Amino acid sequence: MAPYCRVSTDSAEQMASYDYQVAYYEQKVRENAKWELAKIYSDAGISGTNVDKRLGFQEMIRDAVAGEFDLVITKSISRFGRNTKGVLEYTRLLKKHNVAVLF
Repeated sequence: MAPYCRVSTDSAEQMASYDYQVAYYEQKVRENAKWELAKIYSDAGISGTNVDKRLGFQEMIRDAVAGEFDLVITKSISRFGRNTKGVLEYTRLLKKHNVAVLF
């Protein structure tokens, strides 16, 4: 499995949220014996509206398509993406490659 973490700005409050997301997923992996962590993917200080600037997200999608993991977990739909078209496009692409997304 692979968590995806993102915050929109590099403000202190947002960076604290980012750190919390990473720590939360690390704990969740330790608590679930069925999960094996592939990698934590992230983008800090990057808006979710444009995938071109979200290098962590792009890497996650490439690795998922390559079969490196079969589950993505993220805090919320808005962390995954900020526009409906993009969220649907990428969740469908992942599903096509047998990768589930858990929000």
